[in-house]
Amino acid sequence: MSSKFERILESKRAYRKDLARKPVAEKLRIVEELAERSLATRKDTSSSLPDQPWPIPDHWRWARMGDVATIVGGGTPRTDRSEYFGGDVPWITPADLSGYKEKTIARGARNITQAGLENSGAKLLPANAVLFSSRAPIGYVAIASNPVATNQGFKSFILRDELLPDFVYYYLQRAKDFAVALASGTTFLEISGKNAARLPIPIPPLDEQRQIVAEIEKQFSRLDEAVANLKRIKANLKRYKAAVLKAAVEGKLVETEAELARREGRNYETGEQLLKRILETRRAQWKGKGKYKEPAPPDTTDLPELPEGWAWASLDALAWDSAYGTSEKCAYENIGPAVLRIPNIQVGSLDLSDLKFAPDSYELPAHAAIATGDMLIIRTNGSKSLIGKTALPVTSCLYSKRESSFPEWERRIAIPPKVWPKPNSNPVRAVACCAICLAFDPYGR
Repeated sequence: MSSKFERILESKRAYRKDLARKPVAEKLRIVEELAERSLATRKDTSSSLPDQPWPIPDHWRWARMGDVATIVGGGTPRTDRSEYFGGDVPWITPADLSGYKEKTIARGARNITQAGLENSGAKLLPANAVLFSSRAPIGYVAIASNPVATNQGFKSFILRDELLPDFVYYYLQRAKDFAVALASGTTFLEISGKNAARLPIPIPPLDEQRQIVAEIEKQFSRLDEAVANLKRIKANLKRYKAAVLKAAVEGKLVETEAELARREGRNYETGEQLLKRILETRRAQWKGKGKYKEPAPPDTTDLPELPEGWAWASLDALAWDSAYGTSEKCAYENIGPAVLRIPNIQVGSLDLSDLKFAPDSYELPAHAAIATGDMLIIRTNGSKSLIGKTALPVTSCLYSKRESSFPEWERRIAIPPKVWPKPNSNPVRAVACCAICLAFDPYGR
């Protein structure tokens, strides 16, 4: 007895050593094969489905897939045997159907040889067999346009004459939830061949199946065309918006102040005069840190010519304050000041439906509140498409739980109130997550 036990232990040790020497791909194949065997013997813990899930016309009937099709599994040849791969037998895996949009499929990324087919669990399926992925994930569907084999990630249906492959193809997309309900497993869900046979299917007459398929494809074609039209409209709107903005910043959208003044026979303040007044006021009222420094003029090399009366200026020349925000950790459940984040900055406005808050102990600095007229610009993000996105708060952002603040990766820049050329113009103060907060003349000068 002891000798028999020792032989068993030695056999297991030898198997483990042999397994350790195998390539990773072959180890995975063995794991999949063992999982397939386990699924076949595992106690069925899946849900039960009604025989007639919904009402159908009187001349239709309900059936189970096992009654109207032969269900065939798949397999993977040993991956450490090169002679099993690279042949003429198309071999499909669920990965080949990931993102696949066509109804039929002729081959996958790899082929296997006849020897690989004969020395594995793979079976050669005829043309018009309906392939249905049974795990990782459940529910990919395609029709074989020629004889193919699959790996063990499929339960495929070879249909009887009373069913059209195209009808079953569309129905199985609708029946994915049924398949998931019949699946079991701990690491990942998988539907066994036995449970795939339990899938209910409504069966109309053949002529009606053809009519249903034709109508589905007609409606889908209309939907595809509508989607394409919407994409074209969206692209055209984007181009139109860009054209409007381009015309605006080039002085071509509306009459310029110079044109208006000339037509009305009056004088006006040019951009250069306004900029000079801003700098004089800032210089006289400087209360920033350290000695006042004149802002560097903008580099206008290669910049386009401006309309009459306009002037180029740097942001530094227009700003009177710049600061970073809080590094406090924010959360939904906190009750301190609200802190704006990148998701809150939409195109031209703020979305305040998803706010996080600083801890209650956080004291909001007096300069940190967002006011009407602030401009928020996203300055840093992992996605380049978000950088430069702007928002203009239409009201003060003193939202509580108490008041609003901004984190350390955002910046606040503002213009002194006394330099505005029009009455009732407010200075701009801005704070926002991952944003540069800019203050501009609300009249566009």
